[in-house]
Amino acid sequence: MPFSCGTTSSTYGQSAALCGHRRAEVVQPTSIYLDKAAEAVAKDPANLRAGILRYPEAGWPVRVTMRGQSRDAGARPRVITVFLDPPTAAVLDVMEFRSSFFGFLDFFHENLTIPEYSGRQIVGWVGTGMLIMSLTGLWLWWPRGGGFLRGLRWTRSQRSTFNLHHLIGFWISIPLAVVSFTGIYLAFPQTARNAMSSVAPMTQSRGGAGGQIAQHTMLTADRAVDIARKSASNAVPTALFLPVQQRGEAGLNWRVEMKGDATIRSP
Repeated sequence: MPFSCGTTSSTYGQSAALCGHRRAEVVQPTSIYLDKAAEAVAKDPANLRAGILRYPEAGWPVRVTMRGQSRDAGARPRVITVFLDPPTAAVLDVMEFRSSFFGFLDFFHENLTIPEYSGRQIVGWVGTGMLIMSLTGLWLWWPRGGGFLRGLRWTRSQRSTFNLHHLIGFWISIPLAVVSFTGIYLAFPQTARNAMSSVAPMTQSRGGAGGQIAQHTMLTADRAVDIARKSASNAVPTALFLPVQQRGEAGLNWRVEMKGDATIRSP
């Protein structure tokens, strides 16, 4: 089973209710935190499994991200975060991001909160319309019979509203076209990849909601972290990513993010 250990530095937020939590040394084995997190969501019907464990920075609890298994096509699995006390592994809180205000905005932006009614595709087609509008707007903005700088002048017309539309529209259309294009790619990933592969080589997509979190592995979480600590003795682990089984892949990969001076990777 391949194992990789990389050094990096990362920061992550936390719910306001837990910001006052004082950090003690992490004394529990990694498997204890994972087991306690699993117990906290055992009654959830989404069949949640641990995907990521983040060790605490100063003042933060241990965080375990639990993810549901495969659901309907086009819908993301549920993601719940379990917060645990570092010295005792006691569960402090269980939070689902999508139940928060910003989680709702993220869900609405992704599929209008109606994934079962092709909400993601609707968002994609709206993005297509925005892309067409921005590109045709640039074509109409381009000055006829003059240079590029002429188009940036205010006095292109006797009407102030016309001049305002041309000037502001030009500066908005370029970022709008980029945002719309990337949004279309996210809304229709397979179609977009097929189109891009016709003009440039594309690597196989990895990660994401398509993979299944592995249930049975030869390497345990405690052993993975132990290997990482020995491989980079001057670094400390900040996060453990549990192996995900991708379609068509036989091997499983553990990944431990380390914060320190060394970077070690092994196949």
